[in-house]
Amino acid sequence: MLSHYIKVTFRELLKYRTQSIISIIGLAIGFTAFILGGYWLWWETHFDNFHPEADRLYCLTTEGLVKRANGTQADLDQLHINDREELFKLLPEIEASCSFNHLSFTLQQGNEVINLHGMESGQSFFNLFQADFIEGTHKGIVPDGSSVILTKRTAHKLFGTTNCIGKEVVLDNNLRPSVAGVIRDYPDNTDLLFDFLLIRIPQPNHVKRMTTYVEKDKQREQRKRKESITQFVGN
Repeated sequence: MLSHYIKVTFRELLKYRTQSIISIIGLAIGFTAFILGGYWLWWETHFDNFHPEADRLYCLTTEGLVKRANGTQADLDQLHINDREELFKLLPEIEASCSFNHLSFTLQQGNEVINLHGMESGQSFFNLFQADFIEGTHKGIVPDGSSVILTKRTAHKLFGTTNCIGKEVVLDNNLRPSVAGVIRDYPDNTDLLFDFLLIRIPQPNHVKRMTTYVEKDKQREQRKRKESITQFVGN
């Protein structure tokens, strides 16, 4: 019976070739659009959610300092150090915070030019964000700029292996940190794509601003929800 259906279908396809081709192309386009749409939805809904307690992490931004090409105001993911101190006083639900600066260096390795984009931050980075170590550790590192954490991709690019603990990375003439650890690469759907993490207390830029993330107090949020439920039930 199945072979009969296949034969009939094949004969119909040959008999109405133009219609069959149009139908097959339409189905192919439809399936492709469905798959791409599903992938886009997954990509957007999983953006930066691989971090522990990702639902409690927030980037502090400032509005009105920069403008888009069409003239509308845009958010700047940097916060003035004075605003940061005032904000923490006004919002006791902030449990932890992390500030960092973006860094860029161009290295010459033989005939190859390597562009590295990274960040400088203290130990607070590891309290808020995911860091799956393949080699080494961040524990016990003094945040003075003498140590660097590399991503797996960067370690292979510079040394050809992740087994590079203790090796020196010449970022510039005055900055030559040694590798303290290698972490797994972040997924591409993240705001924190970097090649290296320099363990150094970040300093504000020339306008006294830094990129700042905060983590809300989980216990405080739970208490608020419980109080709201209790009040609702009481009414």
